[in-house]
Amino acid sequence: MHRMESNSRKRPLCAAGREWARRVTGWFAWVVLAGFATAVPGLFAATDAAGRTVVVANENVADSVALAEYYMERREIPAENLYLVRAPRGETVRWDQFVESIFNPLKQKLIEDRWLAGTVGDRTDPDGRLLHTVSGHRIENLVLCYGVPLRIRHDDDRLPEAIRQNIPEPLRTNRGAVDSELALMPHTAYDINAYQRNPLYEKRFPEPADRALMIRVARLDGPTVDAARNLVDSALEGERRGLRGRAYIDLGGPHPQGDEWLERTARRIEELGFDLSVSDSGESLEAASRFDAPALYFGWYAPNVSGPFTVSDFRFPPGAVAMHIHSFSASTVRSADERWVGPFVARGVAGTLGNVYEPYLELTHRPHYFFEALMRGSTLAEAAAYSLPVLSWQGILIGDPLYRPFATGLEAQLRRDSENERDSLSQYAVMRRMNLLERSGDLEGAIAFGEAAYRDDPRIPLALALARLHAGNGDPDTARERLAFVDGLDGVAEVQAGVLMEIIDFLREIGARELALAGARRLVEETAFADEIRRRALRQGATLARESGERRLARRWETERERIGPP
Repeated sequence: MHRMESNSRKRPLCAAGREWARRVTGWFAWVVLAGFATAVPGLFAATDAAGRTVVVANENVADSVALAEYYMERREIPAENLYLVRAPRGETVRWDQFVESIFNPLKQKLIEDRWLAGTVGDRTDPDGRLLHTVSGHRIENLVLCYGVPLRIRHDDDRLPEAIRQNIPEPLRTNRGAVDSELALMPHTAYDINAYQRNPLYEKRFPEPADRALMIRVARLDGPTVDAARNLVDSALEGERRGLRGRAYIDLGGPHPQGDEWLERTARRIEELGFDLSVSDSGESLEAASRFDAPALYFGWYAPNVSGPFTVSDFRFPPGAVAMHIHSFSASTVRSADERWVGPFVARGVAGTLGNVYEPYLELTHRPHYFFEALMRGSTLAEAAAYSLPVLSWQGILIGDPLYRPFATGLEAQLRRDSENERDSLSQYAVMRRMNLLERSGDLEGAIAFGEAAYRDDPRIPLALALARLHAGNGDPDTARERLAFVDGLDGVAEVQAGVLMEIIDFLREIGARELALAGARRLVEETAFADEIRRRALRQGATLARESGERRLARRWETERERIGPP
């Protein structure tokens, strides 16, 4: 443990902005690349990622230190890797506060302890940062804990007129994420205005020289310290049992580029066999949308958490990774209901990405790169660095940087479940295998595998998956039989409403209208839902009743829906 005293909705960037960005990246020339790997003995020789993870807590926040110690114990990180800063307690700090209470003392101590290779003197740059000579570092990850400030506000006095005239108007700011500034500790005196390029962006196998230019930074943070602690527990459980659940892609944001990224993400997810729902309605997912066990979620572009995330008792499954693209998704992480990052953490996510201020679309994490890296076996930190074009800007990673969502593969999941560790999420591993078998052309094998699992452990989502396969195999009667349980539903929870409404729609599609209407009756008349969910159930039920000749019932349900009012 180390204590440190302080020293006294957006459009893509224009072409001019990109040209300026290329010019400002000249600062990387300071690194002497030749002979770098041998200049720092053992710099990249270590293989123990936990042993090379540095953890930073705020000594002024007791919960910050407690969380750091908890994380280090769970991940077996050496006690001497903990560094304490004495920083303001709020989420937002001024530049002078950041430099004096966090950046300078942390950099000085990391150099003294040979995490950063180099020397530091008493001289400072115009922004007050200690000048130094650094030839590399041996830090795998830098982890900031609950209580360490989140973002730095703009200081117009630090934007000289000469620099201002050379920067496109949207980028004339030095506000940014604390995490993104600390990522550049190996550098000397970079310009804090606008941004710097990320040397690890799109580098699947970064050279040691690239790694030397920045530090991967993650944050364990959220609305409460307990929620932040769950990031650790969720990641560890996700690694132990594997990523289990469904995937959801929510398209329809304000710019085609964002949808293109998400569509590419969807294709990668499908390759792994995950049961996938893609919404392209142009609106964010509704509360009544199917949203059982979202192990993977990628969407945009709402300002605050909404839809299925607001349903009572909603929780992410262990190990879940979620991302909602929005300019201010992480402007605060202290709220369980405002923006996206804080609410995700409050609801049990293991990893997420966000922006503390307006980043502009081209300068945000690329979701498809992020997921592609994860599916290759990368850690959260490696995937986040691979997918982010710039630093000294707005993007942050929330979660255990050591977490590998695909550390346990599908075969290991199925084997573990067959050894009497089956639970409610086991069905989703079965569904992955079924999807992969079907896509390989073995529809009969997919059905047989699913039916065997269903006999041992009947579950509603698995029943729907099987019914779809039977219908696709030309057997609607067996499909109907598999879903006959909807006529006996009782006391459906809100988190189950979406999948049950999907079942009712499917039954209608295959001509089982009588059973579909029976399920709708159960859903509408024997359960108590929030208005948004009940409104959709009534609309669905009224349509079925009208098609079945039950006109009086249809009118009654339509009248009730009108009484609830418009969405």
